[in-house]
Amino acid sequence: MNMKFREQRGVLVPERELLVPDKRLCTISMFPFDHGILSAVAAAAGPAWTNMNATQFALGNTASFDWTGSNVDPNTTDANIRTALTLVSASQDFDFRATLSATPGNGPAWGFYTTGTTDGDYRPSVTDPIVYARNGSGSADIGWLHDDANLEGAAKSSDWMSLKIIQFSRRGSTFYGLIDDVLDRTYSETTGTNAGGFFIGCTGGGAVWQANSVQYRLGPGLPAIS
Repeated sequence: MNMKFREQRGVLVPERELLVPDKRLCTISMFPFDHGILSAVAAAAGPAWTNMNATQFALGNTASFDWTGSNVDPNTTDANIRTALTLVSASQDFDFRATLSATPGNGPAWGFYTTGTTDGDYRPSVTDPIVYARNGSGSADIGWLHDDANLEGAAKSSDWMSLKIIQFSRRGSTFYGLIDDVLDRTYSETTGTNAGGFFIGCTGGGAVWQANSVQYRLGPGLPAIS
């Protein structure tokens, strides 16, 4: 390689190394920037999140939930709202999340369902594969759940969702539960590649809570979960 020099302040320096005004030495790359690095970073992050609102949750007890942007507030108990069962295609990976308000009590429950049209209850179905999370206290079915309140793992403590980002994901046929973007539960008792949708429900325990920043994103291209 032929190295070219330039006189700068009475000193011969290589053209790729120039003294900047603050007298520190900076190095200028002699090679084209590898835009593949940026592509790799973008691929690792995955598809962008989509904010959800009443438009997507058009089924169920819609009058029982008040939306402000992507935040939803129930105004009664024993109710659920849900998206169409065509939102997530068969064998499609997904992420679905929301942030709970402080001390949400016994009311919140939400997740992914593959069948069911039941209104007047906090979930549209008890038929697997349905995966959901429930907050509360004084009950054995608080935590990560499937079918008819079948607990996955140990029961959670009271208000375990408080001010947390609660996320459901599917990769392949496996379902996952995450808290604040950290894997907390790998579902082992139910799996599935069925098409389906998302639901948000309020149990009979209380409606004084709010789910904020309700969002989802669909594959392909979602990051791996580990």
